[in-house]
Amino acid sequence: MRPLRCKDGMIRFYQIDARGNISCTADHDVVVPRRIAGKKKTYCQAQLMRSGTLRWYYVHRLMAFSWLGDSPHFLRTIVDHQNGDSHDNRIDNLRWVTQTANNINKKCYGLVEDGAYFIPRISGFNHQRFRTTDRDLALMLRAQLVESYVRFNMRFPLIGSDFPHYSIHKY
Repeated sequence: MRPLRCKDGMIRFYQIDARGNISCTADHDVVVPRRIAGKKKTYCQAQLMRSGTLRWYYVHRLMAFSWLGDSPHFLRTIVDHQNGDSHDNRIDNLRWVTQTANNINKKCYGLVEDGAYFIPRISGFNHQRFRTTDRDLALMLRAQLVESYVRFNMRFPLIGSDFPHYSIHKY
């Protein structure tokens, strides 16, 4: 259990465990209200009292500030769910990323079909080098390449989306 923190500092009288469960330290009988909300993608939220005001907080952001600490770089402001499940708020599933790294999958999804071949496509680039006739293998290769893009962007956040597509697999 860790003391609960948000972007603005500590939230007194609450603590959070490594799975995202929040409890009140002042009164253990208090149940913290939770909800699933969001417009395009849904996230877990918890309602907490801070400075006399009730407010809804995103649990994944509370987890990041409480367990990971402040962002290690001024461009890494987004808490990313590594497995893509926005309801999975375990600490080993969360990381600080840049806007570019978070949007890698949003630019272009999936595979490009070229005859009998499947070609992984990421950030508008077709990776011909990794083309294969096996669709499942192509999806696995694409997942590995996405991780390489994210790692590259986390290592060199100031470069933005100017990726070294031909050597990205080395990261």
